[in-house]
Amino acid sequence: MATAEEGHYSLVPLGGGASGTVCACRRGSEVIALKVFPGRLYRRTRARLDRELAALAGLAEQAGVVVPQAVETMPDGRVALRMELCTQSLARVVAASGPLTVSDVLVLGLTLASTLVAAHRAGIVHGRVTPANVLFRASGEPVLSDFGHTLRDVFTRDGDHGIAYLAPETLDGDAGERSDLYGLGVVLHTALAGRPPFPAAAPDVAALRDSVRHDPAPPVDRPEAPIDLLVLVDRLLEKDPVKRPASAEEVTKQLIRLWEAQEPEPEPGPGPAAGSRLGAEVFAWPPPGAGEPEPAPRKDRAWLLVALPACAAILVAVAWMLVKGPFGVTPSAASGTASTPPGTVEPVSLDLAEPADLGTAATLSWTGPAGWEFAVVAAAEAGPTETTLVRRNRTARVTVDPRVKYCFQVQATDGVRVQVSEPRPFRGATCRE
Repeated sequence: MATAEEGHYSLVPLGGGASGTVCACRRGSEVIALKVFPGRLYRRTRARLDRELAALAGLAEQAGVVVPQAVETMPDGRVALRMELCTQSLARVVAASGPLTVSDVLVLGLTLASTLVAAHRAGIVHGRVTPANVLFRASGEPVLSDFGHTLRDVFTRDGDHGIAYLAPETLDGDAGERSDLYGLGVVLHTALAGRPPFPAAAPDVAALRDSVRHDPAPPVDRPEAPIDLLVLVDRLLEKDPVKRPASAEEVTKQLIRLWEAQEPEPEPGPGPAAGSRLGAEVFAWPPPGAGEPEPAPRKDRAWLLVALPACAAILVAVAWMLVKGPFGVTPSAASGTASTPPGTVEPVSLDLAEPADLGTAATLSWTGPAGWEFAVVAAAEAGPTETTLVRRNRTARVTVDPRVKYCFQVQATDGVRVQVSEPRPFRGATCRE
């Protein structure tokens, strides 16, 4: 695993695509991702890129998307996009550990389908929805990366890269919303079968192109999967776009019905908390697995909480209980107040906005004191209370069960004081203090 020092950058390559190389980057205590492209930008291209990033910034508020945060210039003049660091992709997880469980596939499909709903409503077509562009945050939450066409078009260095995953019409430069649905079909097929519908690489590129255009995708052999899920995947992989589902909204509704029809999973036994096997620790340096084969994910580390020293007070303060009778939650501290030691300043405002319901996720946003660390607390009507540390972010996307009511709260600390927001009900829940 090579680590390159470039000026004030410390870079670890994570993987490359048709146009750029994604690297984990550390600058002091900051850990991010940089997608580095092999050249400089002309003024006209930069203006086009700025317009594209402005449109994507709005999308990030609505769905599970890794959106470039800024454009940076490397010490040698090459352009790079600064992004959130996610060290695992679906392609790497499947290559290391094989197919996902049916429940994980449904959550993955619902998250990506609802993401495409938001993108298409904003007039944004991804164009390259592939297993390599489906990433996982440390929490295990799937996100879709590599939106944007400007730099992809300008710096294309391998026109045949990833063609096995693309819709037939995309090979001719005609990508549309239903091309993204085909890509979703490739992702679900890969997650269910443990391999993509067509070989990722072939010695005869012309033969591979012909196969993608004309050969039907092989059926997925998963007897325990609902037949309607397998039929949906087949429809998504139709060669003719007209034969695919009409929209991402239609796909989302079908996946919600499949999720609701699932048999309840058994209660977890004693020991480490059960959950999805997705997600990976990202605050170690160098990132685990960078430049190496992906190790098998550890199931007991699925929903990883990165405990920063400044956030220790939050975890001590979280002691919510679900009360019997009408659904409610009881915070351990009075909402809107903070534990203020003698001699410190008065508590500051912390306000959680109304959560946005995305089906399998809730988008939260809040206002709070500058420089403080934040945690999101989610209390389910029929399940555990989970706390997720989000550092200094003021937005979060929390994975939820589409059938369950929740109450949410945000807590904050400066290392001494703890501030607690008013609890916010979700889907008609009753949150009581």
